[in-house]
Amino acid sequence: MKLKSFIAAFLFLIVYQACVFAQTKATAPTVDDSGQKMSLFLDYNLRLSGDIYSNIDYTSQKTVPANVLRQYMSIAVTGKFDERIEMSAKLAYYGVAGSNNSIFLTNYSRYNPSLFLQTAFLTYKGDPKAEIPFTLLAGKQEITYGSGLIIDSNANGMLALRGQADFFNSFSLDVFAGKLDNIDFTLFGGNIKLKMLPIIEFGIYGEQNRSGFAFNRGIYDPAPEFAIATDKKIFYNFRLSGEDKSYRYSIEIARQTGELVKSSTESFTYGMTAFLAEGWWQGKMFSAKSNAGLIFSYNGTKEGYAFNPTFTKRYTEDGRTGYGFLFAASAADSFLILPAGFNGINTLGIKFDTEPLAFTQAGAGFFFYSASGAPSGGAAPGLAQVYGAAADLGSELDLFVKYRYRKYFSAGINFGMYMPPKTASVFANTQNAYLLQLKVNAKF
Repeated sequence: MKLKSFIAAFLFLIVYQACVFAQTKATAPTVDDSGQKMSLFLDYNLRLSGDIYSNIDYTSQKTVPANVLRQYMSIAVTGKFDERIEMSAKLAYYGVAGSNNSIFLTNYSRYNPSLFLQTAFLTYKGDPKAEIPFTLLAGKQEITYGSGLIIDSNANGMLALRGQADFFNSFSLDVFAGKLDNIDFTLFGGNIKLKMLPIIEFGIYGEQNRSGFAFNRGIYDPAPEFAIATDKKIFYNFRLSGEDKSYRYSIEIARQTGELVKSSTESFTYGMTAFLAEGWWQGKMFSAKSNAGLIFSYNGTKEGYAFNPTFTKRYTEDGRTGYGFLFAASAADSFLILPAGFNGINTLGIKFDTEPLAFTQAGAGFFFYSASGAPSGGAAPGLAQVYGAAADLGSELDLFVKYRYRKYFSAGINFGMYMPPKTASVFANTQNAYLLQLKVNAKF
């Protein structure tokens, strides 16, 4: 028997036994020697996505279509020994068919997809009645701070040690330190949250990359063009957020410092700033539950380099995410690859959704994109000149409708139309791009 077949059979046996054990626990929790009740919980998550793209290559004049099928499946097992000790593990599978273009980079392996360990960690909680309750987490875990502007594990856990403490219900402290699998990359940071209205957060996060290669759109890429000596990034972050029954908002500003050393003769000192603001109204329109939002994102540049956290939020379990279904802008890049010299993506967007019928949600969004850094001759940024943008990057219209049955099942259709600047000074390809996407999610 081949090693892969043996591993797959072994993992299947573990999952099967966990299912049987979980059913047993659901009806009759085990009691240990101290009289404490122990329990086991099982979660299953399945996501399917069929995507039809009309045009995905804006670095050439060719109109390149693509049809892609994606599947994500995970089985998570959580064992609770008492109210203070918990162990969790998640086995996952990610598959993509029809992708033969580097534009479809993903945080999961694209080749020979198989079951892999997405998370596996231990949670230990201190005495909940103590004056300063604390929590310790150790292992491969999901880590996200704030909006994910600087730190987000992108649905693929990070191996880390993490500590959280709550001081007198007035403020909390969250610190962590981790390493990436198989390469010399260290990630660390901390966050202080003041529990008032509005909530105030201060964060400092650091990256140290000594692997010899940089990351391409958040994915480690040991290709010659990404060869480096070292890359050190330090981020300082301030966030203000709040909400009540009718609104919620978040304002975030971050500063990137540090140094990139490409070789003994070439280096660059970081010094870029990013700003993110989101505001949402929540209420009823025409007797239907509705939401409306305004989004503004600015990402600064310096000497051809953009504000670029390696682990800004880019991916979910079933593909790329960002501002716009198709363009999917993040802090430093987008799903559609920009021509050389254009970086630091800024976004101004509006979104609206409503629930006109039971179990049904529909909505729309419109986004304007611009670049903080661009070569001379780029399309004029228009209104974006107000905040210092250098070039127009086009706009996108999104429409969606979703059917959702409780929290266990949802199915929906997303439509995105990206409209590039109508001048070849930015993109060689000036044709609109379209995305038609069918998504199905189920879990229990």
